[in-house]
Amino acid sequence: DLAQFLRVVTCLGDGACDRVDLTIEGDDRRAAMPKSMLETAVRNLAENAVLYSPRERRVDVAVVFDREAARCRITVADRGPGLGQEQIAQVGRRFWRGDQGRKQGDGSGLGISIVRAISDRFGARLKLGPRPGGGLVAEISVPLCVDDSREKPR
Repeated sequence: DLAQFLRVVTCLGDGACDRVDLTIEGDDRRAAMPKSMLETAVRNLAENAVLYSPRERRVDVAVVFDREAARCRITVADRGPGLGQEQIAQVGRRFWRGDQGRKQGDGSGLGISIVRAISDRFGARLKLGPRPGGGLVAEISVPLCVDDSREKPR
């Protein structure tokens, strides 16, 4: 049950779970990647969003199962400082950290590079962009397993 799994993954500890709003849309399907890799990718995105958003702001995680495309889109949207287009092009390089990360001294600059490596290895797609109203949107589109037994009419 991927939806239940994502509920657990986005509950980050240190009270951060209270800052994450999770919505799920569509029929739950199994991801075509190891759970441990999906957990690492989603947790890295959610932890970054919580870390760089002001404490009083919520982080939105949306999960959309697209049966026709056989993909699941997981979107993590924060209200942090966001990234400019030049920075978005740099994100994902190992040890690269944005201005805010360098100022705060948190992290090692590996989180998004790990997400990108997992995405590349397992046929997922990672997109980063500005969030309207401020912040960053990270979307990982994950292939789903196709179960022929569910598709065939009886």
